[in-house]
Amino acid sequence: MPDRADSTPRLLPDRVSAATLVFALAMVCYTANGKTIGSGDTLPARYLPFAILNRGTFYLDDFPFLHHRKAYWMQRIGNHRVSFYPVGAAIAALPWYVPAIIAGAQPGERRSEDLEKLAAAGIVALSVALLFAALRRLTTRKGALWITLAYALGTSSLSVSSQGLWQHGPSQLAFSMALLCLVRARQGDAWWAGLAGLPLAFAVVCRQTNLALFVPLAGYIALVHRRQLALFAASAAVPFAFQLWYNVTYLESFFWTQIALDSRHWRGQAKNTLPGLLLSPSRGLFVYSPVFVFSLVGFALAFRRGGDGVVRAIALGALLVLGVYSRWWEWWGGACYGPRMLADLAPLLAYAIHPCVDFLERVRAWRLVFAAALAWSVLAHAAGAYWYDGSWDGRLSSPNEGLYATLWSWRDNPLLNSFRDVTVGGFAAIAGGREPADLARERALRAEIQTSSDEDRPLIALRDLHAASGATANAARIEALRRSRFTPEHRLDWQFEDELLLLGVDERPVGTREIEITFYWKAARQPTEPYAVYTRWRRAECGETQDHVLGSPGHPTTHWVAGQTFKQRYRLAVPFREGVCALRIGVWSPRTGSRLYIRHWPLWQPSRDLLHVSAGRVAIDADESNSLLAGG
Repeated sequence: MPDRADSTPRLLPDRVSAATLVFALAMVCYTANGKTIGSGDTLPARYLPFAILNRGTFYLDDFPFLHHRKAYWMQRIGNHRVSFYPVGAAIAALPWYVPAIIAGAQPGERRSEDLEKLAAAGIVALSVALLFAALRRLTTRKGALWITLAYALGTSSLSVSSQGLWQHGPSQLAFSMALLCLVRARQGDAWWAGLAGLPLAFAVVCRQTNLALFVPLAGYIALVHRRQLALFAASAAVPFAFQLWYNVTYLESFFWTQIALDSRHWRGQAKNTLPGLLLSPSRGLFVYSPVFVFSLVGFALAFRRGGDGVVRAIALGALLVLGVYSRWWEWWGGACYGPRMLADLAPLLAYAIHPCVDFLERVRAWRLVFAAALAWSVLAHAAGAYWYDGSWDGRLSSPNEGLYATLWSWRDNPLLNSFRDVTVGGFAAIAGGREPADLARERALRAEIQTSSDEDRPLIALRDLHAASGATANAARIEALRRSRFTPEHRLDWQFEDELLLLGVDERPVGTREIEITFYWKAARQPTEPYAVYTRWRRAECGETQDHVLGSPGHPTTHWVAGQTFKQRYRLAVPFREGVCALRIGVWSPRTGSRLYIRHWPLWQPSRDLLHVSAGRVAIDADESNSLLAGG
């Protein structure tokens, strides 16, 4: 007679209930740090769900607080503003926004940031559950759990993808869904292989470089499940058709690509970039996720007779992805933590570990090696999610020798600095009894720093917050970051009465007929007027007079605080005329019409020469001998 427990019908199959538990645990781990780690890259995906659900549009016109000269995350097409980045992440986030919008959530509130984090964490947690469901059909429950743990906590899933609406999280969800389809097809339900076209194509919509993974996986389906090719093509056509419609409707370009195809952006050299992508202390995949060494073993096992064809396709796709990013000029991924650029590979590389389960379960020594690699991977990415303060990113600049030295520093990198900070902070709190910094305030300031690169006020506030709590090392590091971002190349120190100080300027040529000048303004005290700066040439034939309001939209000088530095950029046409053209600048109040006089011995001046141009050759007044731009 069967046992009573066995004869009672289950509400959910074991695999579904286990996957649900995995999802819940992943959500706890992703949200426990209580902060959103995004960037300007993620801002369109944060606000687009509001536009889609409230207005049925992908335009960002209704969010004026995102519109300013430095808004690299959007582009202007005609009279509208659209996201610079693909919109797949915003689409994937919609289910998480629907309840909040029904409840009355409004864009621009702090709740928007919380919704971004909730959606990002939910998307990646769902990918974790789907990967577990796929692995559970291939290997033992214990083996599936360990590999899923590696993917969930020992990769960029924890430190990046689940922390903000990057393009990576939805891509990972799509690949996990495709893997589950392919496993189901392998176990007899061949039509699942045809359905895999939908998530694989959506991964390309999320991030166009995923085409390097789509192609070999589509090739696998063509070879192994050729009868399902028509269904595969039909399901893949849906995301691709959406992308073409979006391109025509919103971007006015049928074959628009986020990644520029001109040769200037593909100047990387594999001999330098591949070691950086895999082994550098700041971005190396195997430094931050050494558990993926077992993926290489899985690749080797897959290429033996009777090996897993999906793993073979993944191996080829991984090589193509490395080839793409090894040529990309910004292969390190800009301001981020760890191997972000390879985050989309995470579920596929985790899947590739499953051929190793048999010998891991048989050989204790290999289990210990795997456990050590897994422990380090989890610790490395927990550091990014819970402890990393983002200050190291300020040391990155344009590609040069200094950049590569920074990326390869074993003494100064995001991972080591995070470990050092949490260790020193812990000992300091124990030894000195100091109170930790206000974590909520710290999170808010870090989020503000990520989206406000033109003012140093949040950096000053964050520095003072750490100094007050006794974290002097952190305070010094933040001050070093502030100085690196807000120290001009050409020092001026022009004082405009008791209100403003022009610390200096930077310049860079834009072609042969234009330069971009960055002004560094500092508030000597809280200004009483919304000031503007005007520029005029001494000779009218040299150019036109221009006026620019100081500060960003919604943040005029009356909102500045004493001691704050603000950067503002202008582009200036360089005159190519006989004689010398001198550009004078001054500051005035559009409200009263009054000017601020510059303190300059022996008399105060209403304006002063900033630069001189002779036959297209430019010199800053602070250093007349410094030639900045040669005409020709």
